Amino acid sequence: MIRLMAQSLFPLRETEADPEQDTTVVSLSDSAAVIEALTSRTARRILSTLQDEPLPPSEIADRAGTSIQNVTHHLDQLEAAGLVEVVDSRYSSRGHSMDVYAPVAESVLICLGPDDSADRLSQLADSELQGPAPAGSS
Repeated sequence: MIRLMAQSLFPLRETEADPEQDTTVVSLSDSAAVIEALTSRTARRILSTLQDEPLPPSEIADRAGTSIQNVTHHLDQLEAAGLVEVVDSRYSSRGHSMDVYAPVAESVLICLGPDDSADRLSQLADSELQGPAPAGSS
């Protein structure tokens, strides 16, 4: 199992975070797009930048130190891989609508075992993230 995580010093805003999507588990047979999207250092830097807060491509480009064209290319790949999504839209100072992107989940697990192992791993990750059951519950 490979665990890919982009950690942030700043948590996602509560309104943006979906407690059901803390971890995404991907089976090996479904992982090609995820692995391909993450082969680029720039794509990984973009994903890490988005862990801080949802941003439009122009702000991602500024923070990641690359061109907006490069960011747009990598966002397309990350979105196709199911790693980021459009969560809002903003207007630029010139009045243009801009999509705002955020990670789909806080972490991604790629399961190298059989496909049904990914389902079991997903259930395990969900139960681990919820923490122990309260005392006296069964």
